[in-house]
Amino acid sequence: MKKSKLEHDFGSIVGKENVIVTDKKENEHLVDAPWSSTILSLGFKITPDAIVKPHTTREIVDIVNYAFDKKIPLIPRGGGTSALGESLPIKGGIVIDMKRMNKIVEIEEDKKTLTAGAGVSWRKINTKLKEKRFAVGVNPLNENSTLGGFISKGGYGIGSLKHGSIGNQIVNLEVVLPVGLTINTGYSKSHFSYGFGYNNSWLFTGAEGTLGIITEATLKIYYQNNLKVTVHRVLDEAIFQALSEITRSGNLISLMFLDGELAKTELSTEAERGVLLLLSEERREEPTLEKQKGAISVSEEDFNLWDKLQKFYGPERFGGEVFLPINGLHKIFEVIRKLKENYRLQGLVGFLADSDSIILRLICNEEEIGLKRIALIGDFVRAAINLGGRPYGSGVWNSFWMEEVYDINTLKLMRKIKEQIDSQNIMNPYKTINYPKARIGITTGPPLYQTTTFLEKIFKKIGL
Repeated sequence: MKKSKLEHDFGSIVGKENVIVTDKKENEHLVDAPWSSTILSLGFKITPDAIVKPHTTREIVDIVNYAFDKKIPLIPRGGGTSALGESLPIKGGIVIDMKRMNKIVEIEEDKKTLTAGAGVSWRKINTKLKEKRFAVGVNPLNENSTLGGFISKGGYGIGSLKHGSIGNQIVNLEVVLPVGLTINTGYSKSHFSYGFGYNNSWLFTGAEGTLGIITEATLKIYYQNNLKVTVHRVLDEAIFQALSEITRSGNLISLMFLDGELAKTELSTEAERGVLLLLSEERREEPTLEKQKGAISVSEEDFNLWDKLQKFYGPERFGGEVFLPINGLHKIFEVIRKLKENYRLQGLVGFLADSDSIILRLICNEEEIGLKRIALIGDFVRAAINLGGRPYGSGVWNSFWMEEVYDINTLKLMRKIKEQIDSQNIMNPYKTINYPKARIGITTGPPLYQTTTFLEKIFKKIGL
């Protein structure tokens, strides 16, 4: 379709000033990270035909109806803080920039709920709730991410140890389906949807925009407790037992760790060997970690952990992210040591998703780009799967692992759901449960990882 036609048609829906029809170079701000787009651009069309910035659900409905009639792919995009290619237009189409839908609609203190547009940032949510002495149960580690994006990833983060994932916080989602219908997944915006019929909110939680566009969400909120972060230096031999035992404390909100080098360079904390353990707790009786595990207290002062995390928890330094059983943590440290022989790594960040599993993100040097970055992600995720783990998030890069993580009948069911809800395959196509084939026929699955790993080794031998 001609660009002038797209600009005219979408301009009539959202206003001409909210439609961008440009060339590839001017669209570079849409990619997750340069290292990702460089590789993907070799095999896929990652330039959108247009970028559309809606402000209302009605505008989203009109956009979806237009795309459905003309079979144009639609790719919702939030804050762009991930690095797995969830919002890359690998088959062209229309990127829907959700950031104008950033209104906090209502805070109902008596019902303890917050309703907000999908494009609102978590920083804005937290600031507004703090004024009323409330807080959400779970925060992403990057507060620049959006509400809809975090839900679409099925996010875990600060607070998930106590409250579970973002899916556990949802009261209602307003979603526009691929056929243009708007649904509310809860009974209403002020009642919980558990215990009667299907819990429809979970269908769109973690779907990464492949089943519909989340336009608004209602979440549970909680009275704000006084929290603090205590920082400890824990030796390798203590961390594995400490992580599993310390979670029994009823006061524990979140438990994180950074390995020694990363803690030293980014948080200016001397960690030497071992890891840095971060405990975010209510101000009640606290676990005596020093007495129990011989940890060395580094700091007990309040500080804004989220601001510090923004320094390195972004797509530019992403080296893979996985779920892992806690009992596999000792072995993954051995894997990291081996990876450091071949890749430029800056460390590992981990936080407990629940009392039995941990989410780990590998942080690498920004100069580790191209084939080496892709090979690194493949090696890291493969090691986690071998230890009983799985990827955290799918997008383009991790979608093919579905065939190893899920049994064939479960995967068939998920693909059938996609087919029934999105018969035209226009909603963020070829992501999550169906990975795409590139222009030359190579998929983003094992063949790509194997090829990049092989080429990386060849380049290393010849000194490139």
